[in-house]
Amino acid sequence: MIFVLTSNFKCVLYKYSPDTGLSIASEGTIADTLSQPKEPPYSLFVGSSGKCICMMLYENLLKVIPLSGKDHRSVKLQNSFNIKLKHQEAHQITPLYADTMTQ
Repeated sequence: MIFVLTSNFKCVLYKYSPDTGLSIASEGTIADTLSQPKEPPYSLFVGSSGKCICMMLYENLLKVIPLSGKDHRSVKLQNSFNIKLKHQEAHQITPLYADTMTQ
């Protein structure tokens, strides 16, 4: 799977199969007209469970795109939602994984 985000906040999830080659699994737009965009580069990560993509594209706003599908062949982007951050100091996302918390 390859996730592509364009400069105007359109996104495409590509998948590769030896049988069909590269194809579009899902696409959409995640632009938010009410928020102030951040300057690139954007903080972006896939959740440790592989069930979501999280991004900081706008000031004090965490954009979350849930992923659906039972296996990697059927993964699709779902409707995104926003989490408003009340702390002005929140500028980046740092993923935390269960195995790093115990060390």
